[in-house]
Amino acid sequence: METLELEATIREKTGGNNAKHYRQEGKIPAVLYDQLNSSVPLVILGKELIKLYHKSPLATNALIKLNYELNGKKIQKMVISSEFEHDPISDRITHVDFREVKSATNLKLTVPVVFKGVAPGVKLGGMLVKVCDHLMISCSADQIPEFITVDVSNLNLDQNFRVKDLPKDANIEILSNKDQILAQVQSGRGAKSEASDSSGAAPSSSPAAKPAGK
Repeated sequence: METLELEATIREKTGGNNAKHYRQEGKIPAVLYDQLNSSVPLVILGKELIKLYHKSPLATNALIKLNYELNGKKIQKMVISSEFEHDPISDRITHVDFREVKSATNLKLTVPVVFKGVAPGVKLGGMLVKVCDHLMISCSADQIPEFITVDVSNLNLDQNFRVKDLPKDANIEILSNKDQILAQVQSGRGAKSEASDSSGAAPSSSPAAKPAGK
């Protein structure tokens, strides 16, 4: 996963009314939590945050070089976005938390699942059902994957693809239940093929993907 870069400034004014004012200016309030869990209030241009995630739409867990200035000193921190808040009506991001990480830091995160391939069972009239769209994993900060790929091209009628069927990766530990079903091909009259949905196209980013415990 590539490392992204984002500019921020210290948020001089805090509180709900000030946060609302920042949003009206097209800015997004943010908080950076460092290794000691101390917090730094920041503000980011909304268009810059959107541009950042458009570069890597699944990378809500991406490593980010966060740049800001404090007391006349330029600071750069390696961070991940750990939590988003959204407007319930517009779904726009209204607040984001960042957490400082080191490259060797071991993290627990949820990452999206992407399905690829066409299941033989679908060609026989079955229906591909995608049961799970995120997995909990553990890995170092410099090994965070954008997504986990599930290849359904060997699934026949009434067969399941479980977590334990995923290929082994020395850099990633899957923490989700090994017997968790990720996808299955259901047989039955009138079942509609989802083959077009399992061609390998990546889904839209999910702001729910975040470190465990948030």
